[in-house]
Amino acid sequence: MEQNNRHLIFTFSTALLFFFGLGAYATKLLYPYTPAYLTANIPFFALGLGLFFSHTLILKNPLSSLVTETTHWSWKRALLIGISYTLILTLFTLISALVHRSDYHFISVPFSKRLGFILMALIVTPLQTSGEEILFRIIPLKLTKRIRSTILRALIPTTIFTVLHFANREVAQSQNQSAVFLYYAFFGFLPSYIALKTQRYEFPLAVHAANNLFIAIICNYEYSSLPSIPLFFSTRPIGTWLDLLQLAVALGVGYLIVT
Repeated sequence: MEQNNRHLIFTFSTALLFFFGLGAYATKLLYPYTPAYLTANIPFFALGLGLFFSHTLILKNPLSSLVTETTHWSWKRALLIGISYTLILTLFTLISALVHRSDYHFISVPFSKRLGFILMALIVTPLQTSGEEILFRIIPLKLTKRIRSTILRALIPTTIFTVLHFANREVAQSQNQSAVFLYYAFFGFLPSYIALKTQRYEFPLAVHAANNLFIAIICNYEYSSLPSIPLFFSTRPIGTWLDLLQLAVALGVGYLIVT
């Protein structure tokens, strides 16, 4: 086994232990004292700590080496992907709100509270999604370089992403569980496939951050696994084929913009 692979396996194992071990313990310990949004993200703080502890402190490698392949990280590329993804979600939400006005509700909170939450979300959410991407998508993709088939390699994080979301509230409360599972599978597969084809990781990192920031800040929905203080709240059914179509269009447009 190559030395690099041994390092990746050590980082993966340590971060996984921090995520499920320390994360679960810290969540239980801090639950009465932290806002719901922060409580939901505590395991990901532990995950990030595990990545830093293993990859940087122990192995003496910069964390940036986990999100680069053969080229340097491009903030411009990541921002273009994130903005395009957000615009597509916004467009679909506006159309849905125009058709089903009674299902969308403006959340009125004091300006200082909303501003404070937005600032917190802009910091916490990218950390959460980046940690999740590194642990469950990027490291598995890096560890499977000997597999020649891009599709087979992409199916590995696809399986991980889908299985990890089985326990989400969205699955139990969905209108169509098949649509939900396909949604998670599609979110696992296409960004992985694009990352492999381009040998860059801006795409999965950017779309995941944009997706969760949209939910946290702009429009959340009933039975969401991510409690937040959004501008709007939707009571529309979740887990529909329209959700899958929205995801496919958002990912497709983001890919076209940067290729």
